[in-house]
Amino acid sequence: MFSRPLRAAACGALAAALAACGSSGSTTAQAPIEADPAPETEPDWSQAAADAQAAFDSAERLSVTNEPAPEVVTPVGPAPWTGYFSEQAVMLADTIRIEGPAGLLEHVVVSSDDDLYERSITTTDEGFVQITRRNSNDVREIRVQLDAWSMAVNDRVVVVERLDDGPVHVIADGEAIWRDMNGELIQGSRLEFTGEIGNDAAFVPQDPSEDPAPMEDPAPMDDPAPIEDTNASDADGIDAEPDAEPRSDAPEEQRSSGDDA
Repeated sequence: MFSRPLRAAACGALAAALAACGSSGSTTAQAPIEADPAPETEPDWSQAAADAQAAFDSAERLSVTNEPAPEVVTPVGPAPWTGYFSEQAVMLADTIRIEGPAGLLEHVVVSSDDDLYERSITTTDEGFVQITRRNSNDVREIRVQLDAWSMAVNDRVVVVERLDDGPVHVIADGEAIWRDMNGELIQGSRLEFTGEIGNDAAFVPQDPSEDPAPMEDPAPMDDPAPIEDTNASDADGIDAEPDAEPRSDAPEEQRSSGDDA
């Protein structure tokens, strides 16, 4: 199929050839056939495509509005926690075990250099268990951060994220030492700390001299027995000794006068 300009040119050439050879049967040359005029402007296909796309989008929006609105998902906030470990403190021990409910791993950071430490991660009946050990005694201690508490461990760190909602326990064994920024010191072969979930109070060591042990309630006392009159008993049931000298409270002058009589 020829385009309009090419077709017009071909028609003009054919008319000229017929006129030259007189194939029309007349000696008078026929007028050449004029070509169709070219269109003044080409149609704007890009605008047509844009209009079609707009119509399609509008129809799609109408079909979507007939469907139920998607359910709005509310983001889940952080799990409840404790403020027990919110004050700065340091602790040293041979082994430390940290266990707590879901969200514990968001508050605990343990050294993870593979060249210095061995780490194993398992899932048990207790929950998610992470154990970190030193490769040898030549490497530095295992560093642990629990909120504001910084720890250095000589041997092993065990972190257990339990399946229940119980409190957070920290157990330090082996010549453990705890110290806060005020110089308060706690040490022993085993130290245990417990942070209750929902309690924002930080741990504060207590002076044993200022926290006496509670006194036990005294045992109930029986009614006292009646007091006996010892003088009456002596008077009624006890006879005077036969050889005993009579007692006299009279003055000496009266006794002498009696003897004379």
